Amino acid sequence: MKALFWKLLLGYIVIVILCSATILVGRAQPAPNYIPELKKCNGVPCYMDIELNRTTWDEAKQRFANTSGFELSPYYKGACTANGPVRCIITFSSPEVIFEIDLVVKVDAFLPFGSLISELGVPCAVYATYWRNLNLVIVSFSDRLVWVIGDGNWGIGPDSPIGEIDLGPYPPRQVCRAMGDENKYSWRGFGHYPPHK
Repeated sequence: MKALFWKLLLGYIVIVILCSATILVGRAQPAPNYIPELKKCNGVPCYMDIELNRTTWDEAKQRFANTSGFELSPYYKGACTANGPVRCIITFSSPEVIFEIDLVVKVDAFLPFGSLISELGVPCAVYATYWRNLNLVIVSFSDRLVWVIGDGNWGIGPDSPIGEIDLGPYPPRQVCRAMGDENKYSWRGFGHYPPHK
C-alpha cells in the first residue's frame, strides 16, 4: 500500500512540475504582432510611420511608392497591398496633412478582435450597425475605431474578425471616438450588442 501511495505522489509531483513549466514557457512567448506597421508615434497611433496631423499626403505617397508590394490607388489617397493582413490603406487629409488613416483588413486574414483588447485595454464605447449584409459592432477606443464583424445577432468574441481599423481624427480633448448615441453601449465584455429598437 505504501508503494502505491509513493508512486501516486511521485506521479502527481511530476504532473505539477510539467504543467508549471508549460505555463512558464507559454507566458515567456511574446504576444503575436498581427500588424507590425501599426504602432504609436509621438503618442498617437501611426501606420508605416505615417503620423496623424504631421505627415503630408505627398510624404505618405512617397512612402507607399518606395515600399515593395504597395500600389497607389487611383480612387482615393491611399494604397493597397498583397502583403500582411491589411488590404488597403485609405488616408484623409486637409488640405495636405493627414488627419485620419483607415486600415481595411483582408477578408481571409486572421486578425482576431481579442488581440486588440489585450493590447489596448477596455473599450470606451460600442456601437451596433448593419452594413452591406454584415452585422457590424464598432468598438471605440480613445484613439481608434475597430469595426468587428459580428455573428447573426451582433455577437462578438475574442476570435471575431476585424474588418477595419480607423485611426483619427482627433478633436481637442477627445476622450472616446464617437459614432453618435443611437446604438451606443458601454463595454460589457464579449457578447451581443444588437441595435436598439
